[in-house]
Amino acid sequence: MKINYKIISKTKWYRQGGAIMPYYSNQPYRAAMTYYAGCSYNQGENNYGYLDMTKERQMADSLMAKQKKNKKYIDILFAKWNQRQALSNQAITKINQVDFSTLSNTQLFKLIKNFSTNQFNLWKVGALIESFDSCGEEILNQSLKNINSQFSKDQLKALTYPYNLSYLHQLKLELVNLFLRYQGSFAMKSISKKSLRDFKNYKPGQRILKQLSVIQKNYFWAANSWASTKLLSLNYFYGEFKKIINNKQKYLHDRKKIIDFHNKQQQMRKQILKNSKLPPHIKNIFYFFAKQSDWREVRKARNMLDEFYMDLLRTEIARRNKIKPELLLFSDLSELTDIKFSPGYISELECRKKHYLLLWDEKSKKAKIVSGQEAREIHAIFLRVFNHQFKNLQGVSACAGKIKGTAKLVITKSDFKKFNKGDIMVTQMTRPEFLPIMKKAGAIVTDEGGITSHAAILSRELNIPCVIGTQVATNRLNDGDEVEVDAFQGIVRLLK
Repeated sequence: MKINYKIISKTKWYRQGGAIMPYYSNQPYRAAMTYYAGCSYNQGENNYGYLDMTKERQMADSLMAKQKKNKKYIDILFAKWNQRQALSNQAITKINQVDFSTLSNTQLFKLIKNFSTNQFNLWKVGALIESFDSCGEEILNQSLKNINSQFSKDQLKALTYPYNLSYLHQLKLELVNLFLRYQGSFAMKSISKKSLRDFKNYKPGQRILKQLSVIQKNYFWAANSWASTKLLSLNYFYGEFKKIINNKQKYLHDRKKIIDFHNKQQQMRKQILKNSKLPPHIKNIFYFFAKQSDWREVRKARNMLDEFYMDLLRTEIARRNKIKPELLLFSDLSELTDIKFSPGYISELECRKKHYLLLWDEKSKKAKIVSGQEAREIHAIFLRVFNHQFKNLQGVSACAGKIKGTAKLVITKSDFKKFNKGDIMVTQMTRPEFLPIMKKAGAIVTDEGGITSHAAILSRELNIPCVIGTQVATNRLNDGDEVEVDAFQGIVRLLK
C-alpha cells in the first residue's frame, strides 16, 4: 500500500484511544474511517486512533443542518441503528443455536462472515455521531451565540443530559429494587447465610433466584471492556445481591442519589425549555445532544455484548488451529472468514503484538493492516503532526471547579492500583470500568471526549472538576506531576 505522507502532514487530526484490543475495535474503526479516514495504532493493548477533524466537522455540520429542521432527525438515525441491530441480533441467534463441534470450517467461516458483516454495517450508522467528539461544544456554543442566548454551566448540563440512565445505574437499581420487593420475606432472611448452590435447592427462594437469572441474562456482559472480556455468572449477581442485603442502608442511599440526580436533571431541562423563549431549531439542537448521550450508552453496551460472541468465535478458531486464543486478539474478524493459519500468518500476528496499524487507504476505500517497524514509522508521522497542533494544555470544561493535585496516568486497569484518593486522573478517555477510581479522583482530565462523553456525564453526577478533550494530556503529563486543574476555564497547568 502506497502511503501519502503529504496528506498525513497537512491534515488536522483528532485523536482517541485507550486500553483497546484490535480484535474488538477494528470493525468500529473501519466503519469510522469510511467517513473520517485516518488510522488506529496499537502497541500491545495501548491504542491511539486518528480521525480527520475536517471530515468530522463536515459530517457534524451536515447532521446538524438536518437536525435543526427536524427535531426527530436524531431519532430517525437511531431507528436505523436499531434496524441494523436487529440483524446483528439474528447473527447472534444463529451462533447461539449451533454446536461448533458439528460445523465444518466452511460453515464456521460463513457464521463469522455473517456476524462480521452485520457488525460493520451497524457501526456504519453508529460512527456518525463520532463526528461531534471534536466539535460538538463549538457547534453548540456558536448556535447559542448566534441568538445571543447564554446559559449557566448547570443549565447546559441539564439540557444535554441523557434521557435514560446508564446501563450500570440501571443494573444497580434492578438489584436494589429486587431487594425491596422481597425485603422482610422468609427467603430474604436466610439468603445471606446460604451459598448459591444451597439457595438453588431452597424452595422459598425460587422466585428471587428466577429474577436474578433474568438480570444475569440481561447483563452478563457488563464487565467487558474494549481490552478484555469477563462473563458475569449467576454466582456473581447472587454475590452482589447479598452485598445489598448486608449493607442495605448504603445501597438504598445510592439508589436515592441516582434517582434524585436523574430526576433533577430531567425537571431542570423541562423548566428551562418551558420558561426560555428559544427558537425551535435551538431546542432541536439540545434534543440532539441529549439523545446522542443515550445512543453512546447503547453503543457501549452493544459492543460489550458483541465481544462475548466474538470471543466464542475466536476461541473456536484457535482450538481448531491449535494456537493461543490470545494471539487472535491481534487478528481481524474479517480475516477469520477464510484465513489459512500458516507459519507466516502466525509470525504476522506475533509481529502485530508489537506494532499494529489499521490504516485507511484512499485508493481502495478500505482500511488495511500494517505491522512491525513499518507500522511504528507511519504512526510516528501521525504523532509528530498531531503534537504540532497543540501549544497549550487546554480543553473543555465538563464540570466546573478548580483544584491542585498529583497527576496519575490511567490508561489500563493495571494503573488503578497506583491511584490514590484526591489524585488527578489523566486518561485518554474514561470507560465504565473506571468508575471506582473516578469516585476517588480530585479531578479528571481526558485527551478526548465531547459534552456527551462518558467522562463529561459521570463527572457531573459525581460533581468532580473535569476538563475533557485536551487531546494531549497523556503526552504532556507524567505520573507524579503537580498540576492545577482549572475546570472553570478548561485549562490544566503544570506546577512542577
